[in-house]
Amino acid sequence: KRFQPRPERNKLEADQENKPLKELLVATLEENGGLGKIRGMLHKELFTALNDTSVVKPPISNYNLLINALILDYLKFNNYTATAEVLVSESGQPKEELPRTVLASELKFNTQNPELPLLYGILSYLQGK
Repeated sequence: KRFQPRPERNKLEADQENKPLKELLVATLEENGGLGKIRGMLHKELFTALNDTSVVKPPISNYNLLINALILDYLKFNNYTATAEVLVSESGQPKEELPRTVLASELKFNTQNPELPLLYGILSYLQGK
């Protein structure tokens, strides 16, 4: 039997045939958080590519260092790694993480649950719980 090439299909037919597979793939990636991570990585790469490295950023203030460290603590706890990477890249925050104990000491705040990000403890404290 001789090899017979498949007749050419138009793009619309191919797209319609693959539509259920694409929908399932998108739904699965949304459900397991993969799609958000892909979008976050894409945003990070776009920011990096478009960021004008010739512009010198002003030094980051101590308040911003602490605020960013609180946000990073929260982001990393919730596995928002791509978002955390964008924050570090865009803000000029040092890549080395400020330990939670140092951050708590700087804020003069002791959390009741050292496993949770400090923002959770601060929010709980502000709500009077």
